[in-house]
Amino acid sequence: MEEKVLLDKKAMWYKKKMQAFAGRLIITDKTISFNQDKINAPGTGILGAIITSKIKKLKGGEILNESIDNLQFTKGKKLGRKSFILEVETPEKEMFKFLLDERWVPDIESVISL
Repeated sequence: MEEKVLLDKKAMWYKKKMQAFAGRLIITDKTISFNQDKINAPGTGILGAIITSKIKKLKGGEILNESIDNLQFTKGKKLGRKSFILEVETPEKEMFKFLLDERWVPDIESVISL
């Protein structure tokens, strides 16, 4: 049976307090995944292209792809009027923090209870 996509939006992943990365957050009825956008080093030409290809955090790609059943979800602190941090903890105790808009909650509350 094919998975039903509940949310497919651009979002921010907070790796550390002052380190955030843009990407695409996809939540289906069975899985959650986040694909980080590739970060380009503008204005550096060939040197920037080489640096981007060598440094792992600049390459982008899949950061998270897990079954929802294996994860724990917590609603973190509010940021502004209409957004909050969604904290996702894997079975290996790895924590992922995503910035979500309050308007997205009705789309995902059938599979993620906050």
